[in-house]
Amino acid sequence: MCTGARRARRPRRPAHTPTVLSARALELALGPRAHRPGRRRQASWKQWPSADPSLNAPLCHRRGPGKQSPSDCGPQAHTTMTAQSLSNCLWAVARLEMRGCEVEVFTQRCVHAVCVAESPDIKEFSPQGLTNTLWAIAKMSGGFTSEEINVHSLCSSVILEARPRLAEFQPQELSMLAWAVAKMRGRGPSAGRGRGGGHVSPLHGRFGDAVSLAEDFLVELAEMAHRRLPELAPQGVSNIAWALATANLYSRHSNCQAGGPVGFLLAAATAAEQALAEYPPQAVANLLWAVARLPGGASSGEASQVASRFAAAAAREATTRIEEFGWQDLSGILVALGQGRYRSPAADCLVVAVVDRAASCARKLTMQVLLNVALSAARLGVPIWCLQPLVDEIASEVQSRPQKLNSMDLRQWAEVQQAFWRLGTLGGVASPGSPQRLPLPR
Repeated sequence: MCTGARRARRPRRPAHTPTVLSARALELALGPRAHRPGRRRQASWKQWPSADPSLNAPLCHRRGPGKQSPSDCGPQAHTTMTAQSLSNCLWAVARLEMRGCEVEVFTQRCVHAVCVAESPDIKEFSPQGLTNTLWAIAKMSGGFTSEEINVHSLCSSVILEARPRLAEFQPQELSMLAWAVAKMRGRGPSAGRGRGGGHVSPLHGRFGDAVSLAEDFLVELAEMAHRRLPELAPQGVSNIAWALATANLYSRHSNCQAGGPVGFLLAAATAAEQALAEYPPQAVANLLWAVARLPGGASSGEASQVASRFAAAAAREATTRIEEFGWQDLSGILVALGQGRYRSPAADCLVVAVVDRAASCARKLTMQVLLNVALSAARLGVPIWCLQPLVDEIASEVQSRPQKLNSMDLRQWAEVQQAFWRLGTLGGVASPGSPQRLPLPR
């Protein structure tokens, strides 16, 4: 037997598989190595090759014997990372869309480190660090199961620190801040639920002061964005406009058209009217949705004139590039046009084209998209002969998949039938030679 023979080496496992990447992220942020002297920067996301979502491997941690929950771990062993490393880690975890008990433990410790232990101090964060931290918390907050993670305290701390330093933030960072604050605040006057009846905002309930702070911050951010409007990218403009509309700030500041949220939106819509070719579909839809939230709609005044011109330009752009627009964006544009009653030749062309396309592929679309398109088209007064095929397809889908309909779908379906019936009885025009077939309203 040859004693000098070398043993064959086992092949090394890939160093950066999705699972290893995700586990390494939390190991660096939570493990004992992150607390050793001289190793504080190991938890930075720069240790990982990429934080691209394609590398995502969600950590669905299963509770079992010996497993830790957020309450088990507690914040007592808070992280000693630098401000930059902490914000980078939070950003990477949110960007990877990681979920599980470990993520909640990590987030809880970050909140405790900044808000309680002041290590790192919130004043040590750069504008980019503040932005990444708030964006990450807003993106992850909907998936938390533990009530012990008081994300409102970290959100308020970031806002208080960013407020006097808004001039230091880059245009993209202003956009990310606006999105994050609006996401944390919630939608509408009560801001309890989102578009799809989502979770209650972390800033509501017993945190009324945090809501007021968030709204005041958004107003100041809108004024800063107004002054720096030429620096903002199209997506940034639409994100800020969407955030202000989500927080219902246009109606609350409708008398301040020269500045504030309304002033920003009017300037943004005027500037975008001639540059919509540079806007991605989602940005067009979000900006139009925000414009439709202006008080008074298309009734009178300078604001309504700007809104009407922009609505016609958005409809014209969507018709020209209709192949680039997804159904979520197309239905969103129609909803905005219908809510504001923005009638124009360009809007009529877009509505007819979208209704025809929706009727031809109704089985591939969600019920929410079908109902939004039909109800908006009825509000805009499309001809009966154009809307009838889509209503028939929706009726067929309602019968074929009743178990998939929720109460909101049923309520909207009743509204579609009533609106369609009114459209026919109040003078809807049928195509030559085709009979009018009206469904009876329920």
